[in-house]
Amino acid sequence: MLQIIHSIPGLFRSGIRSVALIHLRRVGLWLSIVFSMGGSVQADSTSIPEVRALYLYNFAMFIHWPKSAFPTENSPIRYCVLGDRVLRRTLARLLENEQVKGHPLELEPLGSPVNSSHCHLLYLDSTQTSNAEQILARMKNQPVVTVGESKAFPLSGGMIGLVRKGRRIRPVINTRAAEEAGIRISSKLLQLSTVVTGSNSEGTP
Repeated sequence: MLQIIHSIPGLFRSGIRSVALIHLRRVGLWLSIVFSMGGSVQADSTSIPEVRALYLYNFAMFIHWPKSAFPTENSPIRYCVLGDRVLRRTLARLLENEQVKGHPLELEPLGSPVNSSHCHLLYLDSTQTSNAEQILARMKNQPVVTVGESKAFPLSGGMIGLVRKGRRIRPVINTRAAEEAGIRISSKLLQLSTVVTGSNSEGTP
């Protein structure tokens, strides 16, 4: 089993943004290798938001949206982030000039409407707990990949929880929620994850 241990504390405090971006994209490439090999990812506590951002960045390669989710063949895959400024800042740099299968990867500006017309992937951090139920109800059966931080998130109607367990980050994926929204998730990503359907676990933590 392949393990990646990395620490990126203070990358953006250093002021060397180009070096930081190159480093993050290299880690992103390594993470895509982890996906393909079924490995696991560890992180120091100082880099948890960056690791979650790297997962979001890589999800576009392992998640398939229905054609109806895109007005044209080269429409962007839009990311929406509610909360976590460090994650948002990291993700913005990772997505710059990137595309997957002809779709540019774009981060929606703060204050943009949170709906299926503006978001293909929606991330909610723990500060959004009070709003999560309402947001998930609005996104139900829409082709929007909803991602949170806890195991409870995918058990409550969300699709993916990027769950921290000790120094490890592991996805927990609700396959039923994804299927109902017309979202297909690569078997490579599912092999890396704990799979749940409703409240019943089908995988191993």
